Amino acid sequence: MTGPIPRRRLLQGGAAIGAGTALGLIAAQSANAAPASTSPDSTGAATTAAVTPAATVPNQPPAPLFRDPIFDGASDPTVIYNRQTGEWWMFYTGRRANVAGQGVAWVHGSDIGIASSSDGGRTWLYRGVAEGLSYQPGRNTYWAPEILWDGSKYHMFVVFITGVPINWTTVRTILHYTSDNLWNWEFIGPLTLSSGNVIDPCIYPLPQGSAHRWRMWFKDEGHSSHIYSADSDDLTNWTVNGPVLTNKGQEAPQVFWYDGFYWMGTAGPPINVYRSTDLSTWTIQSTPLLGDPGTRTNDSANGNHPFFLSQGGSAYIVYFTDNAGGPRVSAVQAAPLYVNDGVLSADRNTPFSMNWDPNLTVSLRGGNVGLPGVAFSTPGDGQAVGGQVQIAVQLTGTGLRAYDLRVDGGGLQYQYQPKPGTVTFTLDTTTLTNGRHTLLATATDEFGQKYTVTRPVVVAN
Repeated sequence: MTGPIPRRRLLQGGAAIGAGTALGLIAAQSANAAPASTSPDSTGAATTAAVTPAATVPNQPPAPLFRDPIFDGASDPTVIYNRQTGEWWMFYTGRRANVAGQGVAWVHGSDIGIASSSDGGRTWLYRGVAEGLSYQPGRNTYWAPEILWDGSKYHMFVVFITGVPINWTTVRTILHYTSDNLWNWEFIGPLTLSSGNVIDPCIYPLPQGSAHRWRMWFKDEGHSSHIYSADSDDLTNWTVNGPVLTNKGQEAPQVFWYDGFYWMGTAGPPINVYRSTDLSTWTIQSTPLLGDPGTRTNDSANGNHPFFLSQGGSAYIVYFTDNAGGPRVSAVQAAPLYVNDGVLSADRNTPFSMNWDPNLTVSLRGGNVGLPGVAFSTPGDGQAVGGQVQIAVQLTGTGLRAYDLRVDGGGLQYQYQPKPGTVTFTLDTTTLTNGRHTLLATATDEFGQKYTVTRPVVVAN
């Protein structure tokens, strides 16, 4: 077993991804930007204003999407819809890029920065830093926030490092906080995971009917910098599953649902891509994302530390680039995502529209798209049935993508692409044995959220 891959090496770049190899638990298988005006700041680093490409389209975001006006080191972005203010909020690692110091002290001592957008994610205003994160006295380091909405409150999972180290040999822990308003955070506790050196948490809800409700992926630097996972029912107590991706050292896993699959991106950089149908087995994609230089302002470096946001029939990647107009400076960028022939790609050079909508956003990210609803209308609970029996199911929800009916968890009886409303199906009970059976109806929305209900019946032929 090799030692942990330091974050500094991952920041410098990674090897190209091989195609179709089964490793660990992985399944086998434009327009140019206008030139920017730059000038050195007090540290000698160039400063660059946001520039929109000359060729424009409606609702086109600028490039870069955001730069921290205080320390100019915005990295590791994550985005959530603030249900209280009606704005999009970005949380990020606030590297102190323009602060002189020994070694890599500028990457440490960082707060979690906050910016807000009131126009669908196109323009951003710096708001300050997350409050209430103090875990130990003194000046400490916070990295890589993961922010989610559980339906009643917000949760933050963030990396903590004691003090302001000048090298990379530090102990790293993931802390858990909750908030009612995204400003003020209450400490819940540190997470006990697969080692004492873990970073970059990502959380996604498991399908209805799974043994647990939530799954977390993270980088375990105590185990060769592989991606590990853990499950939880309450976001507080976690059970480690073990390694998930063991083909290479990588970090910053981020999971989302789009175009019929779960996708995971990890930072190399560039951004490695994996695909799954069940959130357990992942197939590597031969082509990474954002590995070729971009033509927009501050976007020539590899994309790093991805965040993904689905918007119904479209999706976007939010990422950061290093050396964004000067040494150590980083900038946040956004680009649209596409799926062609089962391959995920991103185009950061062609002008595009972006207008994020909470009504097209999964509830995990603060949006209004909740779990799909499904309920049996007929037959009744425990009803005796025989011959040809009509089954009626009521479907509700936004963006319904699939509905299926099974008997006793066995073979598929019926499936179709649904819309909200009542669905009817005639079941031939003569193919079943007499006695008690269970009907299972499952609805799936376009974000991969599933909801299953059961209805017991007694076959009497």
